[in-house]
Amino acid sequence: MEMESIYLDYAATTPLDPRVYAAMAPFLDRERNLFGNPGSLHGYGQTALAALDDARTRVAKALTAGRDEIIFTGSATEANNIILRGAVRAFVRSHPEIAVPRLIVSSIEHASVLDTARSMERDGIVALTTLPVGKNGIVAAAALEAMLDERVAVVSCMWVNNETGMIQPIDEIASLIGVYRKEHGEKTWPLFHSDAVQAMGLFDINVARTPVDFLTLSAHKVYGPKGVGAAYVRGGAARGTCAPLITGGQQEYGLRAGTENVAGAVGLAKACELCQEDRLSEAARLKKMSHDFFNRVRAALPVLELNGDEALRAPHIINIHFPEYDRLWLALDVARVAASAGSACHQRQTMPSHVLAAMGCDEKKIACSTRFSFGRYTTQEEIDEAVRRIIMIHERAK
Repeated sequence: MEMESIYLDYAATTPLDPRVYAAMAPFLDRERNLFGNPGSLHGYGQTALAALDDARTRVAKALTAGRDEIIFTGSATEANNIILRGAVRAFVRSHPEIAVPRLIVSSIEHASVLDTARSMERDGIVALTTLPVGKNGIVAAAALEAMLDERVAVVSCMWVNNETGMIQPIDEIASLIGVYRKEHGEKTWPLFHSDAVQAMGLFDINVARTPVDFLTLSAHKVYGPKGVGAAYVRGGAARGTCAPLITGGQQEYGLRAGTENVAGAVGLAKACELCQEDRLSEAARLKKMSHDFFNRVRAALPVLELNGDEALRAPHIINIHFPEYDRLWLALDVARVAASAGSACHQRQTMPSHVLAAMGCDEKKIACSTRFSFGRYTTQEEIDEAVRRIIMIHERAK
């Protein structure tokens, strides 16, 4: 009998929640007449615009933001590009005396931030500085203070790392930037961006309390559809801290030209609402599940160790070093357990994890490390069976 598949790669993507699909379906069904272009002035268009505005309001509510501070995009990757490139362009316009602004990003950012920053550096658009992390995978926030000066346009640090699950010191970084601005005459710059893709749904993301200037979300990481994301821009697009990258229309307050994905926006809004409803209980469930999973595997295989710090780990992601097994995730795939070596964006390129490298791991340790991530539909029965299969794989390798 064929083994049933077990999905433990929720950090890569999540399945679409049926309730999200139900919310989106009317905007995909021709019979409902809800397919209009939000830019059209007739009834079809105005109905679509009303749905888009309602979705924007609901996403904003999930972040305690204003409706005009939410920009819908095609993905979190696009949102990160809009923010980083757009904010630097806005900085250059307001600081003509600074030839090359500085961009500070953490060394463990997702590729959509780190590769974008490096691309901008190669093109001579910015001078790039990276914030180091300790062996526990946590950004050394204190190092930022000495890096700040009048040339810094943006500081970017993710809320939760997508490979290790380490929770980053967002409040501390925001505070350091706030103090710098105040000490230098209540300056607008530098601005603070956080990629919150892995934090949404399990953490209390309140932009009224944590003063980030930009935030990034992705629908398919929170049981919504692929192909839609969102950027939070403090004060709205009119504040002038971000310039558009895609032109040709005034959609999304002029920051993102192109006909809006109404069904996708509705899906993202519904997904955000559902996450908020059971955030605390789900975070507690996943924390216990991942903790027990690690302890049970380690009881059978004492040589393994956690990459990171258990006390500072997000509930749903755990990265484990198996010293005696190179590329365990490949053997797991054969055993019908879906896990990964790291970010899905780099899996097909078989590139060693830059996150683990930044934590001081050598190539062998990186090759022997696997990420497991859990979610809404992960059951205890699946965890029990996954533990059994991992132990079986090790026993067969002896």
